[in-house]
Amino acid sequence: MQRVLSRYVGQTITRDSLLNAAMQAYRTTGITLSFVVRNSASGSAILYAQAGRRLRRTYESSIPLVTRSQIERSGFGVSVE
Repeated sequence: MQRVLSRYVGQTITRDSLLNAAMQAYRTTGITLSFVVRNSASGSAILYAQAGRRLRRTYESSIPLVTRSQIERSGFGVSVE
């Protein structure tokens, strides 16, 4: 998971790029992600990823069988605090 998210350090990110990260995390682990962006005291933003629910079943291959819209409906989200 850290490998998926570490590429966003120092980058400007969009909801779409986070959805791409969620799809990659699903392909790797079968777990959906949601994200929280929090402002820090220094004025920068901190990105938190939270594991949602496991979608992939044990008989599924490593090829994702869900679409981006299915990921969005099953736990993916971005909130700003």
